[in-house]
Amino acid sequence: MAQSGGGSPGRRTSGPGSNLSDTVNLQVLRHLESVFRSADANGSGELDMEEFVAAFKGVISTPEGSDDEALRKLFMRIDANCDATVGWDEFSAYLLLEKTNSSGGAAAQGQAVPDGSSGRTFSTTGPPVLQPGVAHRELISSLMHVDTGNGPDKWYSAGKDGTVRVWNGKAGAGGMGSHIAHDLSHLRTLQTPLQCITAAAYLPGSSLLALGSYSPSLLLVDPASGEQAGRLPAAAGSAALSLAGWQEGGGGGLGLGRGRELLAVGDADGGVSLMEVLADDVADKKSIDRYHGRQLWRCVNHHDWVVGLTPLPQLSSLLAASLDKQLTMTDLERRIAVKTLSGHEKAVTCCAWSGMYKMAISGGADRLLVLWNPFSSRPLGQLAGHVAPLVAVAVNEREHQVISAAADKTIKVWDLRNQRCLQTLQDRATHSPEDTLTALAYSPSRKLLVSAAYSLRAWPLTDGAAGGCGHRDPVSWVGFNPMFCEAVSTDHAGTVCVWHVASGNLRFAFANTHGSCRISAATFDSNHRRLITGAEDGSVKVWNFSSGALLSTLATPYYSREWGSGSGAEVTGLAVSGSNNALNLVVAGWDRKVTWYNDSGKRRCNLLRSSSGPGSDILAAAPMQGYPTLATACYNGEVWLWNLESGAVRRKLLPQGHASRPVNEQPVERLAFMHGDARHILVAVGADRMLRFWECFSGALLCEHFTAHQQGESVAGLALAPDNSSLVTADTAGYIMVWDISSLRFPAANRAAPSSAAAGSRPSSAATAAAAAAGSRGGPAAAAAAAGSNLGFLVSASLDSSLCLWSSAGALVGVFGRHRWSLDDIGSWQSSTRPLLKAGEEFDMLVSSSQLTPPPAAAAAAPAAAASSSQQQPPPPDLAKQQDWPPDSSRLAVMAALVCVGDRLASADSLQAGTGTYVRGGFIYASIVGLQQVVHEGTDEAVVQVVAKGAAPVVPEPGSIVIAKVTKVSPTAANARIVCCGAQALEADFSGVIRQQDVRTHEIDKVVMYDCFRPGDIVRAKVLSLGDARSYHLSTADNSLGVVRAKSLAGVAMVPVSWQEMQCPQTKAVERRKVAKVEEA
Repeated sequence: MAQSGGGSPGRRTSGPGSNLSDTVNLQVLRHLESVFRSADANGSGELDMEEFVAAFKGVISTPEGSDDEALRKLFMRIDANCDATVGWDEFSAYLLLEKTNSSGGAAAQGQAVPDGSSGRTFSTTGPPVLQPGVAHRELISSLMHVDTGNGPDKWYSAGKDGTVRVWNGKAGAGGMGSHIAHDLSHLRTLQTPLQCITAAAYLPGSSLLALGSYSPSLLLVDPASGEQAGRLPAAAGSAALSLAGWQEGGGGGLGLGRGRELLAVGDADGGVSLMEVLADDVADKKSIDRYHGRQLWRCVNHHDWVVGLTPLPQLSSLLAASLDKQLTMTDLERRIAVKTLSGHEKAVTCCAWSGMYKMAISGGADRLLVLWNPFSSRPLGQLAGHVAPLVAVAVNEREHQVISAAADKTIKVWDLRNQRCLQTLQDRATHSPEDTLTALAYSPSRKLLVSAAYSLRAWPLTDGAAGGCGHRDPVSWVGFNPMFCEAVSTDHAGTVCVWHVASGNLRFAFANTHGSCRISAATFDSNHRRLITGAEDGSVKVWNFSSGALLSTLATPYYSREWGSGSGAEVTGLAVSGSNNALNLVVAGWDRKVTWYNDSGKRRCNLLRSSSGPGSDILAAAPMQGYPTLATACYNGEVWLWNLESGAVRRKLLPQGHASRPVNEQPVERLAFMHGDARHILVAVGADRMLRFWECFSGALLCEHFTAHQQGESVAGLALAPDNSSLVTADTAGYIMVWDISSLRFPAANRAAPSSAAAGSRPSSAATAAAAAAGSRGGPAAAAAAAGSNLGFLVSASLDSSLCLWSSAGALVGVFGRHRWSLDDIGSWQSSTRPLLKAGEEFDMLVSSSQLTPPPAAAAAAPAAAASSSQQQPPPPDLAKQQDWPPDSSRLAVMAALVCVGDRLASADSLQAGTGTYVRGGFIYASIVGLQQVVHEGTDEAVVQVVAKGAAPVVPEPGSIVIAKVTKVSPTAANARIVCCGAQALEADFSGVIRQQDVRTHEIDKVVMYDCFRPGDIVRAKVLSLGDARSYHLSTADNSLGVVRAKSLAGVAMVPVSWQEMQCPQTKAVERRKVAKVEEA
């Protein structure tokens, strides 16, 4: 057991009016429990909201205040399962997790949170200390680090050979940096009269070592001289198997006095004794009997050996671990066992305490590391991963880590915040005669972990990668929770961050939600109390996002297990249906099915039914508010409307001319229902960059509009204001566009929604207004609107791991976790005006918007009018009503873009066809290669024409070797932008598609596109054919074809390590790719 000098930390007490961010100690918990029990008038053990508020008003305060509203919010955070009551176990567990967060367990407010790790690990390069003649002859039983503060620190090892070895604890020539050269050289050996040392402890007050053995007494040794300083009688004549020593501070510590030297002893009879070490008033300061002991008390709470002892300063208790499978907490003042912790299936072999987390940790022969809530005797979690019995455990609170060692010489480093294994260390040295580890200790001052067998080995703590702003991986989803005015975000590493919108601070974070799988979809439940997350492996979990507690796990159906991780089981849509008494969770994804689960509130939600959907992957889903209808978007361009109560398909939506579109422009990428009386209107945006408004009851397409997002980019975010005044779209190029739709008039619903239905709502619908168009670079992965103060705000999330808050005028308020702001103080914002687009970006946007204009809505308006009544509906207005957008036509007359034969230029109803063009199917196409121009020829209507530009430019042909940049990856194809043909750069970008069957020549049915290509990869490919009207068909089915350049998540260019793997030289992370073997000329 590790010991450190310097005395014991003092105990902090609090009383009524305690803030939840203050120290939560035993006195506070007892007081709160007393208040809780007193308010429980009916003796049910639970309080409802009004009882809770009345009981704790003036007793506790939260960061949001201490009034009734703040206490109601606290109640709702604790009552995540919405059963309208809170029990004492729920309350105390929440206090523990909340204190963990405020102490740095997840992250301090406004600071970054890593993706499940502290960013620092232990170096494995240091060799073990195996100096000839200095190792113990028998195994080491105890290891201690002593840092007195006024002299060189040392390591002490006590062995079963009866000796104590002293080791150098100072750093070597490397200095006190992140890579310290730790000496750990042997200084001297202390010979003792003991045949076998079973336990040892350092006494900081007297600077003595207490040694236990199988003899009926304890030996006190002066480590400076190696001489005996006294003997202490063992309790009941039993052998001492575990020791713990500390010195009481002035009025603090464990509350037994001022400046006392205390020693706790665990014996072979299951007893725990507390002794006071006293100095005799003798003239001879070198007398071997100058110290003696006085037993204060002894308790026998176990029926087997007590092998571990740890003092709990904040609780005025002593934790004991025994081979009888239990741990006990003994109150040092009352001298009774106040808690018995049962959870191990086999003997408990070691224990530790984290004062920061108020958490006890124990390891056992069952190979489990158990985390305990000492306030309720309930385990917080079990860490499984070892394959041999645990022998030692240590805590590194600065890095939020617990370290465990097993008998097979395996050391694991765990993150206390998310209970994730960060690192596995293997001692590969051979120890003889027993090849095992027996002790472990960590030095916070030296940032050094030391393991022991017969000698010592150092594992120095190294610096990790610099932290980000809450996320280190691409953000996959963001939503606004109006209940608590918080934004919640998820990323590809499974980290969930909760942000305070009013200030930009990080309130809470937890990671490892789905193991090594990325979160692909998320939503809130209908009460906005719980977060539901879905991953790429098909798993779905329900969380209390306020505390990080896992509430439920959905039973994985058989087809998801068959698909496997990272394949066709990826979840892309989540919804909640039913009433409060019979809630169901609805899941959709790449398995092409919609699945219902019983949301019973139990730890595991059972599968109710599964309905086969379209013969294409489901890319998105959106439920209608207040009506049992779910819309799903498909890769083949269809939108299916489902009855959430029966599971039947209500209707399929498909725009006219869909079959004539290129394959890469058919998918529908995002869906969102409007709000209020217009909740039956579905907004869909597709890969063709068209925005469509559907009336769901009649299936009529009310209107559509071209969004003007850049060609080749996907619309990754869609959000609506709750008053239906504005709409937001965000693409993978980093552009955010806001549309004014306040003047749109939609037909009223022709049926009433049942009052009993309570469908879940999209998180992105929690906006009050929209921001002006802004250019947030980095590729937003999602977009959601958020409300704050009396203004409207927009939250955008990006693949660069950042989240930004924008004002209603398009000003950047700040980046979450990086900046701090006050929504009412514009001076605290990062900017007060909308950022301007660059000249090249403005040009791209203008040309893109001129390629297609809104088609006439007359054909679509007729069925809509018939469905709603005989009332005449006004024509839809131009949706592009924004500040200075679109530009006047005189600017478009000089703007030009290079087009090829067959490129679709515009609608024949909005522009006239000029030279170099032809009309087909209501659209204008280019008949020659040249520059596209839109000009006015003395008429009110503009003319689009194509003007030849000098010599014919280079155009890819079948058989050409091209260089392309991947823009989007789907389950069946990867879209790319061709930039080079042969050795010549192209003057314009051409679109290409790498289909699944064209990736490689063998095992085509097993190709996983996401394992071959990622957006941003540079690919060397061969042109198979001209493909359709917009995209070339490309192939990488050759050893020399494939990815030639790719960047890791850290932004570093990777190097190939095999034909299907590339490695980041900075983080050493390996990512899968279809790697090209390029022969050098």
